[in-house]
Amino acid sequence: MDKFTIDAFSPQEDEFALLALGVPSVYRAFFDPRRLSEVAQWLNPHMWMHGSDDWLKVWRNFLLNITDAKTGRLLLKSPNHTFRIGALLKAFPEASYVWMVRNPETVFFSNRKMWASMFDTYALWDWEPPKLDLFLQQAFRHAEDCLAHAVKTLSRDRLVVVDFDRLIDKSVETIAAINQRLSLCDWDSMEIPVKETAAGKANYRNTPYPTDTISPEIREVIQHLHIVQQSAIVTHGVFQ
Repeated sequence: MDKFTIDAFSPQEDEFALLALGVPSVYRAFFDPRRLSEVAQWLNPHMWMHGSDDWLKVWRNFLLNITDAKTGRLLLKSPNHTFRIGALLKAFPEASYVWMVRNPETVFFSNRKMWASMFDTYALWDWEPPKLDLFLQQAFRHAEDCLAHAVKTLSRDRLVVVDFDRLIDKSVETIAAINQRLSLCDWDSMEIPVKETAAGKANYRNTPYPTDTISPEIREVIQHLHIVQQSAIVTHGVFQ
């Protein structure tokens, strides 16, 4: 998508490991779209904060296995951790977070496209577009709450909010600023690989979407998320 290829050697979401290990995951609906309304409960951060922590034990064991006694910091990438932010803050008090914000309208259409593609490829039953839109509407509401909680709870040296468009336009500059803010490692050892990787992604092109097809209910949650994102950029933005 967007002139960008994801393959088996690209960075992968650990969410798929959690799903395979039996941890509750909204991705279960990829195979059974009939369960969208059921798995939507896992978009609610309170489910992760106040429910059983069995999932955390499974995840910790998985993380220990992939680190394999290596030194350094482990970097994870999974949009679904958005909804676990409260539980993660408690379980990993020393962790740092990079929160990507993007035009919520584009994110909505991108997610709708991704879910539809996964359904068409993997679903064992038929799916209904209105139910998917309702699911995404719930996801946006909870994402808004989770970002507001992160901004309120985390200091600037533990949370960096990155504007997606700025990252695309100024990739190396943005990553250098993130590295400095979070004190990740010596930039001299990162600069050349980062520049080479950024050059390899230079053909990225944003896919246009028909924005006039959004319902009033979805447009409302999009606007609310946009407001919280802009506030987060002001207080925790990478270049602020």
